[in-house]
Formats: sequence, C-alpha cells, structure tokens
Amino acid sequence: MDVVLAAMVVLASTIAAVLTRSQARDQSYQGIPAGELPAPGASTAVQFVDRIAVPERPRPIPPDDLSPALTGVVVDGRADPIEVAATLIDLAGRGRLTVTERPAGPDSELSSDWLFSRVGPGPEPTEDESVEHVPASADDALLEVLFSTGGEVALSELSLDQRRELNQVTDQLLREAERRRWFRRLTHSADTSLRLAGPVLLLLGAVAIVMLGLPWFGAGLMVSGVVFWVLTQGLPNPPVTADGYALRVQAIGFRNWLNRVEADLQAEVPVEDQVGYLPYAMVLDAVEPWRTGLAQAAGTSTPDGFGWLTPLATDGRLLAADGAIPRLIADLATQLVAPRSISSVATGANLIPQEPSPAASDRPRS
Repeated sequence: MDVVLAAMVVLASTIAAVLTRSQARDQSYQGIPAGELPAPGASTAVQFVDRIAVPERPRPIPPDDLSPALTGVVVDGRADPIEVAATLIDLAGRGRLTVTERPAGPDSELSSDWLFSRVGPGPEPTEDESVEHVPASADDALLEVLFSTGGEVALSELSLDQRRELNQVTDQLLREAERRRWFRRLTHSADTSLRLAGPVLLLLGAVAIVMLGLPWFGAGLMVSGVVFWVLTQGLPNPPVTADGYALRVQAIGFRNWLNRVEADLQAEVPVEDQVGYLPYAMVLDAVEPWRTGLAQAAGTSTPDGFGWLTPLATDGRLLAADGAIPRLIADLATQLVAPRSISSVATGANLIPQEPSPAASDRPRS
C-alpha cells in the first residue's frame, strides 16, 4: 500500500509540474515574423514558445515606441537602478534637466559629484477636487522626487528618503508594463510557492521517513520534490505575452546592433541619432560598444548632442573610457534604488491567464 501511495504521489507531482511548465511559458504570434506585431484590429492566434528568437539581422533602431526604461523592463521583467538612471539621462537628452560635474568630496564613493538642475518649472498644483487624479508617469515621478527640495540637487546630497521614494519610478515602470499586458505573470505569493514546492516536498519526505516511520511514502515525497524542481527549472520569470515577446525580440535585435561596431553597420544611423541611444545602451548593457562605436562613427570622442552635460575636463574626451559619460553612468547605477521585479508590484490582475493572451484587437498598442 505504501508503495502504491508513493507512486501516486510521484505521478501527481509529475503531472502538476508538466501542467505548470506548459502554462508558464512565453507566447508569440503565429504566422508573422518574430519581432513584428499584427496590424491593429487583426485577430492573430498565439502559440507557446520555449525560447526567444534571435533576430538574424541586428536592428539599427530601438523598439517601436518604447522609452529606454520600458525597453529594459520588457527584456527581463525587472526595473533595476539602471532603468532609473537611463530615465534621468533620457530626460536630460530631451531638455528636462542638465547635469554639471563637480569634484567629489574626500570621503565620497563617487568618482565625481553631479549637480542636477531642472529646466523649466514643475507642474502647476491644482486644488480642483473635480479633476480626476491621473497617476504620474515614470518621468514625472523621477523629476518630482529628484527636485522635491528645489530646482537643483547634487547626487551626493540625495537623502535616504529621496532614494527610497525613487522606488515610485520603478513601480510606475512595472505598472505600465502590466497595463500594456507584456507579461503573463504570477502573483508574488504564487511565484514564491512555485519556487518552494520542490524543497518543501523534500523536507516533508524526510519528516515522513525519520519521524513517522513511513519510508516508502517519504521516499515518494522526496522523489516528487526532485521531479517538480527539475521540471520547473528554467521557466521564464515572468513569462511574456505575444506582445511582450515581439517587443523583446526587437530589443534583442537592437542590443545586437549596439554590440556590433563594424563601420558599415554604424553608417546605417546618423551620428546625432546614435548620441540619443545612450539611455538604451544603458538598459541593454551595451554602453561600452555604444561608446566606442559612436566615437568611431563621429571621428571624435566628443560629438555634438551632449549639451546637457558640463564636465570638469574640457580635453575633448567625453566618451573616453575614463571620461565623464562612463563615470556618470557608473555613479548613477550604484546610488539610486534597489531592483524591483514585476511580481513585487501588487495589482488586481496579476495571475497567469488560463487562456492565451487577448485578441490583437483588444490589446493596447505600445
């Protein structure tokens, strides 16, 4: 009887693991090339896939209509400090703030201190209670927190409370990703349960053997734990919908382009556009190839387009390995906020759906 019960436990665990694996996978659209979205209003079937398709040719432009920070989120389902840093650099490039390099203090961990100055006034406050509250965008949230004490602030002067409040930026990014239905995500509790199921079964099996004197049943539980753990390893976390899959393929194609510095590929894009790719290179972990490729294409380590940054040195080495741009990025990435995952943001619609993602006609455009 114990042998039969143990076999049933192993079988049930195997079935549960297989069903979990079949549902917790990425989706893609059928019948259209990877990285493309169906035409608006088109009803396109989706399919489950085991891995992201790697584009055959590097993509010389960023993903369609995606900010740098959202590009980083769609790639890995996380909002890391680099996404916040990229948002800041993107705002500077769009004329919303300027950055001035200043000497760091003797005890500072920063390579330099960086003074951020807001360009233009902040949003006008309103006392009209009839106006519906619209949640701030990640851009607005960052500016509001960064300049909460005035129009200028140095990186070294950011308070602990301000850094904590910068989590608003990561929360906004993750909520926007969920609003656009890029991820078929688990709730935080369900994700935790999935990760703990295997170890818990192993522990229960040991208890059954040692304390209850049920060797066959305990062995069955332990085998079940191993089977469940093995079959649920390597699942995407979180899995993406067909929309998220297409945008992720675009992002990977663009990352491949940034990582290729051949002259013929660099010539595809004007230098002024490549300057604006900096925040994308940040979230795609491609700053170094972007830096060397841009300097090669421009024929100088100080191309036009960085008027938002005033460095200490005026030696024309802005893009050098030890120049102001690489040092600014490194300081921002280590001084802002802690990483956040899509499963850490509580919302009402965060369960993996039982059916494939909604019809293309119902999905919000990115």
